[in-house]
Amino acid sequence: MGTSASATADMRKNTNNGLTFAFQMYGMTMASSSIFGGITLDGNGGNGGNKDSSTGAIKHNFDSFTTEERERLINFAHTDISSSFDYLLRVNDNDETKSTTCNAIATAAMWQITYLHASSELWNAMHECTIMADPNYNNAAAGIDSHDLNSKADEFIAHWIGGNVNDLSSHDDRNGSLFSSSNAIALKFDKASQEVHGLSIANRLVVSGYETLSSILSDDTACDEDSGKAVATVESMWRTNVQLTSSMMIPLIQHLIIAMLENQDQLFIDVYAKMVVPQLAVCRHSNYVYLTEVLLDNVYDETKLHKIMTVLQDSYGCLGITCEDIGKPQGYYGDSYLFCSDEDYAEPVLAGYVATADVREQAKIDLDIHHMKILMSFENEHYWTMAKYIYMYGKNSKQKDPNFDDDFEQLFTNFRSLHSLARSDLRQGTLFYNEIVSYTDNPYYADYYIMDVFNKDRHGSVSAEVRSAIISNMILTQVIYSYVLGELNDALEHCNTGKRSKESSEAWDEVAAYIIGSLEGSELGGADDFSEGELLWSLGNKRGVEFNRVNDDGYAIVNSAVMNYLLSGKGQIEHDNCDNLERTTKNLSHMLLIPAIQTVVKYALSNQFLPFSSDDVDIYNGEIFAKFLIPIYGKYSQGSAKTLQNNMIRNFQSLVGDGPQAVADAYLDIADDFGIQCEFIGKSFEVNACLNYKPELKSSSGASTAPSSIW
Repeated sequence: MGTSASATADMRKNTNNGLTFAFQMYGMTMASSSIFGGITLDGNGGNGGNKDSSTGAIKHNFDSFTTEERERLINFAHTDISSSFDYLLRVNDNDETKSTTCNAIATAAMWQITYLHASSELWNAMHECTIMADPNYNNAAAGIDSHDLNSKADEFIAHWIGGNVNDLSSHDDRNGSLFSSSNAIALKFDKASQEVHGLSIANRLVVSGYETLSSILSDDTACDEDSGKAVATVESMWRTNVQLTSSMMIPLIQHLIIAMLENQDQLFIDVYAKMVVPQLAVCRHSNYVYLTEVLLDNVYDETKLHKIMTVLQDSYGCLGITCEDIGKPQGYYGDSYLFCSDEDYAEPVLAGYVATADVREQAKIDLDIHHMKILMSFENEHYWTMAKYIYMYGKNSKQKDPNFDDDFEQLFTNFRSLHSLARSDLRQGTLFYNEIVSYTDNPYYADYYIMDVFNKDRHGSVSAEVRSAIISNMILTQVIYSYVLGELNDALEHCNTGKRSKESSEAWDEVAAYIIGSLEGSELGGADDFSEGELLWSLGNKRGVEFNRVNDDGYAIVNSAVMNYLLSGKGQIEHDNCDNLERTTKNLSHMLLIPAIQTVVKYALSNQFLPFSSDDVDIYNGEIFAKFLIPIYGKYSQGSAKTLQNNMIRNFQSLVGDGPQAVADAYLDIADDFGIQCEFIGKSFEVNACLNYKPELKSSSGASTAPSSIW
């Protein structure tokens, strides 16, 4: 098999560490009852969890599992392999299935145990580097030696290559080597012949990543706080590990594709599917659910191959890989469903908006939020640290470093981070910037606040659910919305300077990317499941349902208006109509706030019966959105701002003392300044946003109303 029993046992103990396992565990616990005999995240064989319609937070009941249930989840590979061994002991030596089962066990040991253990070495090295840099730790007592860190990189590549490989072009997958297996499967795809020294794309990336990591750790003081290198070292390790993990997915997906194409024994399809599909839990939920149903819950049906491939290809970008990385299966070039072209995605369609610039990477900032929520759903500080690194350093939204050649693009790439957006200079001079800074008394308030929550310097005693909600909603309101305003300004400035042909149009497409995101898909209105998205578009659709503000196409009236403004702005840029573009940017800025206003009303309804001392997550949600809107309301009406302050922010008095209708009415005094009437907010339970509207209340300020086509 290539892996001794004792080594396998040691590996099994270590596969519950690190980022990959966090995602793997999440996916497995969300997966089918056929894997774990009915255990799902809700603990009773249900649908495995749900997303709260207001925050998108993932809720589960893992802490309620019994010790036996937890062991089955954590040691899923051991459970699978042990049951296969039990089967071998029961069958006759002449049984024709015995040889197939033996081979499947060896394959499972390689891809379900060695693979995860190799990955855990990457994250353990980074974790130990972080500990070394912490002055509160006694490294000697913790058993951490700076000289041992570089050996972690060596251990990773040792597990990947194995002890039986003497030739880099080795493709004998019988020796139990991930390296050889990766070379072997690449030969069944068109890209294999183009690689130097017989290396597959995956192996070239993995070896190059190892060399980068080894170079980082070759300096014994790299993780020493006194040397001043630790922060840069951790960030470099993070970037390298993330991209190594993505590269390691390539042969897994190739194996799954070939197993399906060749209609291999179900045992082999199961091995690869159980490794690939759970890790898609970090991608579009509908894609994950479909593949779980057809590959994990049921026996593979070859008539569904084309749909499986379409869904799988749609997930490549989320996994950090490309169509070119996977390649075209040899001998199947006539079937276009079996491969994809990266060029086909160069002008992405975002919920119906057709971008003319390649803003795929900008749109994938929503994946960072999604991945953070998954990690923050665990009561595990190690995973929370990983979520903090995603916030600080980024994970999914790539920024190519111009100092490196295209050949190494995937390895030498910086990531766009939410932290960088929160501190971007683009925010300066935007609509509401001065009011927000005056209210918070800090131009980087959101970034400091989010980091304080991660470090437990704020809200350290509340539940993980509350901390996750605070961080997620701060990102959506104070970070994403503010950055969108910066991109709007950037597009307008380029238009005014005559750069409409490229810079202005690209900036406008980036506006759409940061409003809509990648998870919404290409269909008009976005994802059918409104909980799939993570950005402002998703919030608009969720609130559209709750306030009965949905159009005939099934998505929010607010988003229909947003789409009209996006399309109008694109046309205005193309025709050098910068005066109208200025009005469009202002109107779009206001329209994007309507879902936040609906959200404050939503939490006014839910919080009116809660004591101010409660730690209910809804109180924190209401406060985050109210604090976001108070300075914006204050720009036009101090009275409206005071209403939000008095009713939604805890002040040792009853919450929502004036009632939720008063919170909704606070908008009426600024509706004309927004140029958006109360009908856009709608009704929810006993609250009607237009109940107390009086047309003569305030004269028009000249702001433009929303496009008539949305009514």
